[in-house]
Amino acid sequence: MKSFWESVFSGKFGSFADAFLLRITLNRWKKKYPDLSEEDFELQFRSRKNVCKRHTKGFQNKVLGLWSEKQKQFEGMFGVSL
Repeated sequence: MKSFWESVFSGKFGSFADAFLLRITLNRWKKKYPDLSEEDFELQFRSRKNVCKRHTKGFQNKVLGLWSEKQKQFEGMFGVSL
């Protein structure tokens, strides 16, 4: 079965289906989260041909903020600049 489906979705048809489904996914996310700026949308819903990730409710921003705080603490404790 695997070989059959791989042969069906290889070539131009597979590329077309991939691009079509990617557009559908992006449009759905944009309609579902219209209040996000373009920059925040790109950060939280990164979608490309080989990458598709979703971090709703600003989770990635939360993690990056905590990382920044830890980095500042480390720099203060050891007198270094990273």
